[in-house]
Amino acid sequence: GNRLVVGAPAECSLSAGVGGSETVPISCVGKNGPGAVYVLARTGTTWAQRNYVKASNTSGGDLFGVAVALSGNGDVLAVGASLEDSAAIGVGGDQNDNATADAGAVYLY
Repeated sequence: GNRLVVGAPAECSLSAGVGGSETVPISCVGKNGPGAVYVLARTGTTWAQRNYVKASNTSGGDLFGVAVALSGNGDVLAVGASLEDSAAIGVGGDQNDNATADAGAVYLY
């Protein structure tokens, strides 16, 4: 294929969503950040970064990007965050309710 996703589960930027800032604050260096996923695309023999993806509710140590999967046609990205703390159940729950430590989550893009 011509698309590749790479998880960086300890990446330290505090931005959220797709296409945010990749700047890492100095206070995060050497700590376990929330994680990120990089989406790369190939044109000919050249690979280039196309997207920078973060959870919508970033929090340090969530391990966002510890597992990644891309659908066969490259249209759907699934990202696991095995230590995400939300008590949300199913789709559309309150992902900011951090009442359940290390419950884990899957994000779809």
